[in-house]
Amino acid sequence: MTINFFHSIKEYGEGIIYYDTLPQSGIQEAYHHQKVAEKRIIPDLDKIIYTVELTDLTPGQSIYFIVGDKELGFSKEYRFRTLSPNKPLRFVAGGDMAMQDRTKALLSLAAEQDPDVALIG
Repeated sequence: MTINFFHSIKEYGEGIIYYDTLPQSGIQEAYHHQKVAEKRIIPDLDKIIYTVELTDLTPGQSIYFIVGDKELGFSKEYRFRTLSPNKPLRFVAGGDMAMQDRTKALLSLAAEQDPDVALIG
């Protein structure tokens, strides 16, 4: 699994990901794994992009993580689930959706399908 995140060039430091198989509520010290991100500067966008590749993950397992920098702070906790080779791959996709009540209902219905990948534009 590859995770990308970015900051303004003016604010960058060392990008880090903390991750675990259980939720840790964003408390850095509670995560059992961490990895330093590679960084690439994109001067035309005034951004620095951090990339972290997580390997040796167990199929079908949830991973909880935060990304950021010790000086600038960290993201909220996010979660992804690794793919399982023993079940069909499910996608949901949508686009050109204004955030209205019916859009929220449609997204909830899509989430009930237990997709492996969601593409929302």
